[in-house]
Amino acid sequence: MKTATVLTVSLSCLVLLGTGCKPSQPNAMTNDKDTATVSTDLSGMKAESYPLDEFLKAWKFYGVGAFYDESGRQACLEEGENTSGTLIVSPKSYTGDVVVRYKVMTLNPATVMITLLSLSDRGTSADLTLPEGYDGNMGYLEEVAENYFIAYRNSPHATTPFIRKHPDNATLVAADEDCMLPGVYYDIETGRQGNRLWLKVDDRLIVETTDESPLSGGHVAIRARGLAGHPAACVIRDVTVYSRE
Repeated sequence: MKTATVLTVSLSCLVLLGTGCKPSQPNAMTNDKDTATVSTDLSGMKAESYPLDEFLKAWKFYGVGAFYDESGRQACLEEGENTSGTLIVSPKSYTGDVVVRYKVMTLNPATVMITLLSLSDRGTSADLTLPEGYDGNMGYLEEVAENYFIAYRNSPHATTPFIRKHPDNATLVAADEDCMLPGVYYDIETGRQGNRLWLKVDDRLIVETTDESPLSGGHVAIRARGLAGHPAACVIRDVTVYSRE
C-alpha cells in the first residue's frame, strides 16, 4: 500500500507539470489555446539581456535580505527574517509595450513570486521614486505607486496566479490553479502590448486580459515574499526585457 501511495503522488505531480493553469475569473480570455504553447509577437521590439554580473549591478535591491551571485550561474534573491518582502527594480523605465522573460526556481515551498510591470509614480511619468529606506512592503506598491502586479507563484498564500492593477487594487484576471513547484526551474514571461496583458509559464499561456485604461509605463521589478517564519528564497537567471525604446 505504501508503494502505491507514493506512485499516485508522483503521477499527480507529473500531471500538474504537464498541464497549464486554466484561466478564469473576470476578464479572462479563454479558448482552446489555454493550455497550449502560444508564441509571443516580438517584431519591432528591442531585446535587452542582462548577463549575471550586469543583472546584479544594474538592478536595485530593496528590502531586508540579499541579492547575490550564486555559483556564477544565477542570482539568488533571499528575504531576511521578519521582513516585508524583497524587491529588485530594473535600471530603466519603459513606456508602453514591454515583455519580460527570465528563468526562476523557488528554493522552498513558502516563496511567493511576482513580476511588476509599469511600476512608477502616479500620473503620466514613467519614473519611480521609492522612499528612502524602503523596506519592500506591499503598502507602497498597492497604495502609492502604479503598477501591474503579476503574481505567478501564489499557492503559499492559498490563492492562484493573477494580474492586479495598482493603485486601483483591481484583480483583472486570475487562474484556477497554481502549477509551480519548488525546486524546479520555470521560464516566466509577462508582458503588455497595447491594452493586452498576459502571463506565460514554460511558454504556456496561464492568464491574459485587457485594460481599457492602461498605465503609461514604468520600471520592471521582481518581488519575492515568504510566509511568517519562512522567508522567501529563489534563484533567477537569463533575464531579458523587450521594449520599443
